Amino acid sequence: MTTDTPLAPAVKITEPSSATSRLREQFLEARRQEILEAARSVFVAKGCDAASMQDIAKAAGVSAGNIYRYFPNKDALIVAVCDRCEADHRESFDQVAGEASSPLQALIAMGDHAFETFTHDHIRDEIMLTLESALVAARHEQFGPMVREQTALVRDRLTDLVSAAQANGELDPAIEPRVLATLLLSVVSGTQLTYLQVGGDVKTDAVWELLQRMVYALAPAAE
Repeated sequence: MTTDTPLAPAVKITEPSSATSRLREQFLEARRQEILEAARSVFVAKGCDAASMQDIAKAAGVSAGNIYRYFPNKDALIVAVCDRCEADHRESFDQVAGEASSPLQALIAMGDHAFETFTHDHIRDEIMLTLESALVAARHEQFGPMVREQTALVRDRLTDLVSAAQANGELDPAIEPRVLATLLLSVVSGTQLTYLQVGGDVKTDAVWELLQRMVYALAPAAE
């Protein structure tokens, strides 16, 4: 008579809990943001060309190899830093526009916000990072769509507001909304570039005052 050997209890393989997964995701995102903040500070201090991944790693308190787990190269870091800045600007734009009493006033509020940034302590750094992002996109096609999308989102928001202002009787319906949106965006970008070129010697408040007068002049002619 034989006795069957008891089977060993099956080893239970447990999947990572959702809470553990969330904690890991939060850790990875926090580390990514730390690297982005470090990269921004290094780009500002040394310039994007002179900055190295080793410089950024030192500022972030990680190894250079660790950075490559999040970003394939320095150009990707430049674009990501600028992408975060643009996302912050869009969030602010949406907030001020949402508090406006009409579509035209939302346009004006967005302009107020854009030109108010010229009073920020680090406006020169912000403009330089935006230009660096544009240059990276022009040099490396893989980053082009990302940068173009950020600008397109702002222009689309302006276009929608122009269309809404026309429907509300605040702007001339004969104006092509996208053209006016492009013009408004170009004035801001052009003022930023000029601000750098002349060392900040620009009366940005006067530029914005004149631009507002031009926008209000586009109201429909009284019948």
